[in-house]
Amino acid sequence: MMRSFIALLLAFIATTATSQNSISFADPDARWYVARTYINPTPDYPDFVETKTSLYGFDGDTLISGQTWLKFYKSTDPGFTETEFAGAIREENHTVLFLDPDGTKDTLYRFDLAEGDSVYYDLEWDYWPDYLKIEKIDTLEISGVSHRRFIFEKLDDLSASLHEQWIEGIGSIHGPLFPAYPRDFAGGKPDSTKVTCYYRGEDLIWSNPYYDECYISIVLSAHHPTDESLSLFPNPAGDHLSIQFPPDAGEPVQVRIYDLQGRLILKESFEAEPVITLSTASWNNGLYILEVELGEKIYRQKVMKR
Repeated sequence: MMRSFIALLLAFIATTATSQNSISFADPDARWYVARTYINPTPDYPDFVETKTSLYGFDGDTLISGQTWLKFYKSTDPGFTETEFAGAIREENHTVLFLDPDGTKDTLYRFDLAEGDSVYYDLEWDYWPDYLKIEKIDTLEISGVSHRRFIFEKLDDLSASLHEQWIEGIGSIHGPLFPAYPRDFAGGKPDSTKVTCYYRGEDLIWSNPYYDECYISIVLSAHHPTDESLSLFPNPAGDHLSIQFPPDAGEPVQVRIYDLQGRLILKESFEAEPVITLSTASWNNGLYILEVELGEKIYRQKVMKR
């Protein structure tokens, strides 16, 4: 009987340890996709809203004062090949420590905090508090594991806002390093930085319900090789827009249309055809960004609806 009890106890401890490890922030296989949306006007399009995505993740480790730290990197490359060193991270006892590239050490997260506790946020506005208070803690079920969610007090006025949340093991909804480099966001304007997806290795663990894609890039200056460019007609479009593909395309395509606020208004897949036609009758007049995914290539062009 005692042996059975000990076996059950060991099994319980092993299960608990596995569960705790599964929500560790300092996971070498972790990847964060973070999309930043902001107004980037041009003379022709003064209200254009741009979105760019950065990836964050670990690559190797290093010994500092006899302790192992994971090296943390940032990349604007969706393949995470061209990276920029962003610091080093170590986790111990529900606390995530961060060593910035200049060697300054600080606490990035404490996932053992309680409702009513406060966290220091170095924000620019003098009339906002230096400490954000945790107003509520609830739980999210992610991949079968309960993660604590920390909901902070909302800061809102006509010129700026900040609605901060942490998810245990994933970090801030504004990006893994946001507590170290916090900022407010322009009130009343398209201005945000949000985690769109969180991966461990090849597994998508969590995706932001407000985004349809992990990696979003909406820019006006995207370059397209002339010998492989798409042909759009008519452009400006009326009630229909046709897309003519290169003669050797020969692959199914996915078409996405974004408005100037960065909102996805159309997402549709098509079999390989020389020309496909979209209905634009329901679109408002104005500028749109056409994004076509053809095999491993992505094409982007501006479309005007009149």
